[in-house]
Amino acid sequence: MSIDANVEERKVVILTSHKQRMNHFFQPTLSVSAQPPARPAKPTSSISSIHTDLKKVKFIGWVSQHQNWEDWVKTMKAAHSPGWKRAGIHDAIMNSTLKIPQNKNLIFWFAEKWSPKTNTFILPWGEITITLEDMMVLGGLSVLGDPVTSHVESLQDCEALSQLHKAYDKLTASPRKKACSKAWMAEFKNNQNVHEHEAFVALWLSKYLFPSVRDTILRETFELAIHLARGRKMALAPAVLATLYRDLHLLQNTILDLQQGETERVLQQVYSPMYYIQAWVLERFPCVRPDHGILDIRDDETRLARWAKLVHKSTDYATLESGIRGEHFVWRPYVNDTNHFIARTSYKTMWSIEKIGNEELESFARCVRVSRLVGLNITQQYFPHRVNKQFGYNQDIPAHVIHLESTEDAWSDYATPLENECIFLPSRQSEGHVTIRYEEWWKSEPIAIHQDNRVPLPPKRKRRCRRDIL
Repeated sequence: MSIDANVEERKVVILTSHKQRMNHFFQPTLSVSAQPPARPAKPTSSISSIHTDLKKVKFIGWVSQHQNWEDWVKTMKAAHSPGWKRAGIHDAIMNSTLKIPQNKNLIFWFAEKWSPKTNTFILPWGEITITLEDMMVLGGLSVLGDPVTSHVESLQDCEALSQLHKAYDKLTASPRKKACSKAWMAEFKNNQNVHEHEAFVALWLSKYLFPSVRDTILRETFELAIHLARGRKMALAPAVLATLYRDLHLLQNTILDLQQGETERVLQQVYSPMYYIQAWVLERFPCVRPDHGILDIRDDETRLARWAKLVHKSTDYATLESGIRGEHFVWRPYVNDTNHFIARTSYKTMWSIEKIGNEELESFARCVRVSRLVGLNITQQYFPHRVNKQFGYNQDIPAHVIHLESTEDAWSDYATPLENECIFLPSRQSEGHVTIRYEEWWKSEPIAIHQDNRVPLPPKRKRRCRRDIL
């Protein structure tokens, strides 16, 4: 019996009770008669020996404090805060003003455990991953709205787009031949420019969410910036998560290359906002948090602010290898936080079956639904059915998912209307369990990670835009 297309209700034997009872599973799970696939495996080599070379990798998209940027944020917030909240970007913009010290060892250790075939971390005790729920609560980004590739159409929007392109062309024609953030701010900040807000959002997108060239404004963000500046909700969470998945894969490729002595192939930098990976680890593993604990934050501060300005404890790879255990993992760190918008409807004291009739429930439903994430010039598979326990559901053997190759098909599937469907919501105390057959499957002989799992470095971005047709 199905509650909706994504939830299956059936009787199975759960490991903790060894009794058959009715349970709920998010699809797709393996049918009872199907042959289980061989499970993926984490790499077995230690990364301690390649530490020096790994340290050379730069995190270009890392958030850092910049006084001029903070001043601009304050000015724009005073004028546009209601629009930011309508667009679902208020907290994400405020995150860009934080100072988050890097703990590269933590990120590299988890990158070694990354499985590019499943977009999950493979640990001895199971699979875990950063999900759309994390991007909503930690990132302050929306899972709802139009795709980030949406074009502008109105005359007003097209005029704004034209002005952004003119400013960009002016800066790239200067002696520096570069539209850097400092020059962009000088062009628009406090200059009574009617398009200052759109320019501000374009810088934020280019520097803090989708950087691809160091300290450079990206034309590809202009139309997205205009939509957001108008208060339109855009699906930023899947777009940013796609870049994180991509860069975890690239980091893993680099680790494999270094372990085989191929130092000339070392990745020079990754561009996605990797501080979200670090914050995700700190949320989920209290054992690696700084000794003095979590910062107390005000009600008006973002969840990510808990992890700002912390002095990290020494986390060498050997300590991480021996110290990170399944019993340390916090499966549902956000359920008792009442400050984020899905808490009221999705994290309830008792389990319930709810009709999806508001943005909060629809957002949670998007988080637990298998899909393909659509970003700027990128798509990535999203497999929440492999980490059901992170949402409070029970875990059975995950079934194989057919890939959707085209961006159009991927978005059409992601944006499938969910209004008036029903969703089973576990209680906020629920951490889920695994079935007996899942436990047996997980203990079976895994597949080793082979060379053919690698992906090439992404090509340079093609500077395609709509300027020529305006």
